[in-house]
Amino acid sequence: MNRILCSLFLFFSAAMIFPEPLLFRSNAMGMTLERINHIRRDEFDFILTVEKSPEKEVRILWEKDEEIKRWERITLPDGLEETYYSSGELDTVSTYNLKGDLLKERIYSEGMVDKTRVYIYENGLLVEIIETDSDDTILSTSAFSRSRAGRMQRVVQSFPSGEERISAYTYSSNGIVQEWHGTAEKGDLFRFNSRGETIAEEVWDGADMQRLRRFSYGEGGEYRLTEEDFVNGRTVRKLYDPEDNLLREFATEKGNLVEDIVNYYEEGLLAEKVRKLPGLKERWVYEYGSEDEVVKEEYFRNGELKKVIQYTGDNTYYEDLFRRGNAFIRIYYEDERKVKEEVL
Repeated sequence: MNRILCSLFLFFSAAMIFPEPLLFRSNAMGMTLERINHIRRDEFDFILTVEKSPEKEVRILWEKDEEIKRWERITLPDGLEETYYSSGELDTVSTYNLKGDLLKERIYSEGMVDKTRVYIYENGLLVEIIETDSDDTILSTSAFSRSRAGRMQRVVQSFPSGEERISAYTYSSNGIVQEWHGTAEKGDLFRFNSRGETIAEEVWDGADMQRLRRFSYGEGGEYRLTEEDFVNGRTVRKLYDPEDNLLREFATEKGNLVEDIVNYYEEGLLAEKVRKLPGLKERWVYEYGSEDEVVKEEYFRNGELKKVIQYTGDNTYYEDLFRRGNAFIRIYYEDERKVKEEVL
């Protein structure tokens, strides 16, 4: 009887020390989407297991039965430390203070420290990041400047060579107005409207604008994009629907139309594409399978059928080439490599 009681005591003590991990339905990022019972584990592609104790928390992301990510958090007297593994390999060790501010990152490669980043704060705000290599040689230093309201205004990343990369931010009462990313001489300028939507992307080299992308938005969710390449004299205009499907695209060079593309969709899938160039009209027609994957593709040139592609499996397909409306040769492909050819 005493032996039975002792066994029960050991069993329940072990269960208290090593509780069964919590189970969650998850995604590729490791988010806890829904807590589930262990018997439902095989129903989902991504599963997150969570084990907690007063000093340590371990989160493991599984894809089917393979561990792809792991986070281990250890509580320290003055903060916590998080160790991240990717596919079983040590990736990053991060140290935080009690307020949750990131103080230090050690990035690993093949089990050894490759880079270290130290984060420096003043009055609770990040003011500097120092990055060093495995020999503690400085690779770069990033300095942060803020407005009186605490908004980020400027970030300057400096390198031992003397090169500097600059990010600058301009605000209005409604929020951010523009961002600059580059150097003092050249870079990219992004402009935003009062809703935070991008209205322009500009590429500058000194005082010369090289390229410009302009966005205009409709009330129904559709939007237009105009891309201008001032160096080559080419302008491309695109029209998108609210689902980001490209409906129309036409390009001009020095004022002359060089390309016109129209896409037609059925139930959100591209059903037909028509491309016009001077002296040429091309047309593609697509058929889809039960899982919305392309199973057949037809290609016409100036109204005449020239090619039919039939997809037969993962990375395998064959194409029939046509001459005067008749198929005359069939070519088989695997992983984009031609493996067989036969005359029809």
